[in-house]
This record gives sequence, C-alpha cells and structure tokens, in this order.
Amino acid sequence: MTGQDPRRKKLQALLGREGFSSYMNDTRWMRLIEELRSLGLPLRYRIKLLTDADASEWGMWFAQDPEPYIELEGFGPVLALEVEWLEIDATGPWKSSSPDWIPPDPIDYSVEIALLLEELRVPSSQDGTLFRVTGHLRRTEAAKST
Repeated sequence: MTGQDPRRKKLQALLGREGFSSYMNDTRWMRLIEELRSLGLPLRYRIKLLTDADASEWGMWFAQDPEPYIELEGFGPVLALEVEWLEIDATGPWKSSSPDWIPPDPIDYSVEIALLLEELRVPSSQDGTLFRVTGHLRRTEAAKST
C-alpha cells in the first residue's frame, strides 16, 4: 500500500521537519502530467525534488508510470510527493531525431499552457514562457507570496 511505503514516510517526515506547505497531491500531479502528455506539444520540462539541491536536466517527455510516480526523460521515476516544483518551458520545438533537421522558428505555447494550468487549478507562476508548478513551498516562502 502506498501509505506504508518507507520512502513516502521519510518524505512526509521531511516535509514536516523542514516546514513545507504542500500545494499538490498525487492525484493532481498525475492529472497534470497526463494532460501535458495529451497536448502533444514539443515542450521542455524539468523537476526539482525536495531531496536534491539542483533541478533535473531539461527533458522532452514523461514516461507512462503507475501512480504515484513521475518519470521525466532521463530522470526518475520518483514519487510525486517528492516533487518540489516542475518547470515547463512553453517554447518549442526543441529537437528532432533527424540529423538533417533544421529547427523552425520557435513557437510560443504559453497561452495553451496557461489555459491548461488554470483549467486544472494548479498552483503556478509564469515568467515569460517559463511556467513553474508548485508542489511544495517552505512555510516562510509561502507567507512571503501571500
């Protein structure tokens, strides 16, 4: 059972000990990832975990993992509970497998991403074409943002 998972228990203890407020749960993360996957847009993503000092490298896709795991290209799988934030770069396309591929002018998908995040009522912020979905914030940071 997920509630008995030792990794989950350690993460819940960390959240309490370090004073984090949680804004996303497993269900919301899984729905967001599924919706991003279904858009089929050529976007980039990166994840910052509670347990890592640095964010992941940018990835182009999410693997189909069972709930409550999230796996970004080249990173994971990790428990959704461990995700401090997810960044979405809403400009694309980024790459192709063809060696002769000439990248077209970037396309800004910010409107599509903003609408999706609003529709899902996901806590996020936007800086240009970069979106950050908040999984957890330290309570001191949460107090500053209100």
